[in-house]
Amino acid sequence: MSRAADTGRRLVTGVLCASLAWSGHAAPLTFSQVPIALASPPAPNVFVTLDDSGSMAIGVPYVAGQEYPVPPGPDGNPIRAMPAAPQTYNDGYAASPVVINLTGAQLNAYNALPADQRPAYLRWRAFYSDRTRAMKASVMNTFHTQKIPDGKIRLAWQGIWSSCANGFPTTCCNNAMWPLSDSEGGRTHRTNFYNWVRGVPAPGGTPLRAAYARVGQYLMTTGVNSPWAHLPGTTQLPEVSCRRSYQLMFTDGGWNGAGPNNERDNLSTTLPDGTAYTPRAPYAHNWA
Repeated sequence: MSRAADTGRRLVTGVLCASLAWSGHAAPLTFSQVPIALASPPAPNVFVTLDDSGSMAIGVPYVAGQEYPVPPGPDGNPIRAMPAAPQTYNDGYAASPVVINLTGAQLNAYNALPADQRPAYLRWRAFYSDRTRAMKASVMNTFHTQKIPDGKIRLAWQGIWSSCANGFPTTCCNNAMWPLSDSEGGRTHRTNFYNWVRGVPAPGGTPLRAAYARVGQYLMTTGVNSPWAHLPGTTQLPEVSCRRSYQLMFTDGGWNGAGPNNERDNLSTTLPDGTAYTPRAPYAHNWA
């Protein structure tokens, strides 16, 4: 082998070894999840849908040892103080709650508890004693400022039956998509949301499909009133295509009642490419 060839072989071998050594110490690449023009991800759109069907009035039993704290308001602090024991509220979420005395089985259950558990029982009666109240406590404990700072998300809301259940936006509920804040644009959006949650009733059915469809229809709108607008209802541009959207559905059961039904798996039809479709496995079924 010539000296030139041997020198070339050593050079190639040295470069290869250096490359392998460097690759062993190289950190994995981290790719940005947002466009380079954005300093941080845009606040996501979040839809909160609450079940206001009649079954949400079903009682939730008291569990000994649970704290059952008074739910927080928009600022993260308890919405009110409890009355002197052994009194409690008939509905702790009401704007002006009625103070009541325990009677019958509830009074007997209260008296049978150790003294250190009795305050929790009174809070349970006021704020957690049925499905609707327990749902409200969960929601109010999630969206206050101490957990979700102002502007971190954008929020819209609806019920599935009667409370803000006419689509987005509704003027009676002020439920159009907007930054979750009590200062953006002079709106008290977070407080409006909390006030709505506290007043959600439990009167009707469970048309979950229709509730999902209303969110989908709202997401398909365009223009300044679209949930994709920079400030919906106020400023359309700039719009960003990487804004994420989520729906949080709180419900105690499966759907019933009216709703959109675009089911086509059991129908003979012609597909967009001209192919004739006849119902067949694995698409056809008997549960639609």
